[in-house]
Amino acid sequence: MDLDWFIFPSPDSSYSYDKIKLGEIIYIPKKKLPEYDTDEPVNNVFKSIPCLYIKYTSISENNKIYGIFFHGNAEDINLANEMLSHIRSTLSINIIAPEFAGYGIYSGYPTEGQLFNDAVNVFDYMVDNMNISPNNIIIFGRSLGTSIATHLASRRTCTSLILISPFLSIRHMIRDILGRFISFAIRDRFKSGDYIQEVKSPILIIHGQIDSIIKYYHATELYNRTTAPCELILPENMEHNEFDFYHEFSEPLQDFIARNNIFGDAIDCKVVISDDIKKTPEEFKNPPRNWNCITGLLKKFSFD
Repeated sequence: MDLDWFIFPSPDSSYSYDKIKLGEIIYIPKKKLPEYDTDEPVNNVFKSIPCLYIKYTSISENNKIYGIFFHGNAEDINLANEMLSHIRSTLSINIIAPEFAGYGIYSGYPTEGQLFNDAVNVFDYMVDNMNISPNNIIIFGRSLGTSIATHLASRRTCTSLILISPFLSIRHMIRDILGRFISFAIRDRFKSGDYIQEVKSPILIIHGQIDSIIKYYHATELYNRTTAPCELILPENMEHNEFDFYHEFSEPLQDFIARNNIFGDAIDCKVVISDDIKKTPEEFKNPPRNWNCITGLLKKFSFD
């Protein structure tokens, strides 16, 4: 049993191809990688991945650094703009945030294989086509996005991995919500507890102790399974969606970056942004309604 309708309560899109709060949308070409079962229909018309691109425009020694950010559940790249803006201004870096299939203007099916496939596609395009060194890329994930981020960091070299309110796996989440017996009937996916053991880059995990959606034992267990250098921050008053951006996120993030000299091996490179990825493909101008028709009810109960 998968329960995708419960796990992925995608909201109605908060943006359109020509109207978004911050940055611009770019469309990164995608290809199906053989290691991922994407469950895509044969006639799928979406041949690219919409991503929010937020460029740091001021002069800074860090503006050669790029963060790739995977948002939480029950939100899209536009709804994540406050977090993205905060990361950009805190670290003075550029941000690329891929949309999830089935979210925003990207209609489709948000399966594990599809999300992992798209994440690797975006990272590889940044390196191979945009000329961004892996030494210049920080991978971020929040909530659901932490599993995508952890899987990507286990498959590709990056300068660091930042996890905000992570979880061990879908089965652990279902166990917390519906009980141990039902959890064993669910096909386990998004197994961050396995992926994190393969990550070689420095890791920062931030998880609030009063998070009622994803309990913070997920973070402590992930920390215990790491083999790379890892720091665990557990703010006492941090909730899942409500927290002090400065004291509970920015300060620990900046301290981690400085302590581990994360930007020390960054490479000066001429980043290439092709005009082709700035052009909106026709299929994104009037996308079909996203797949989850009972989102309004489910997002009240599932994790984000």
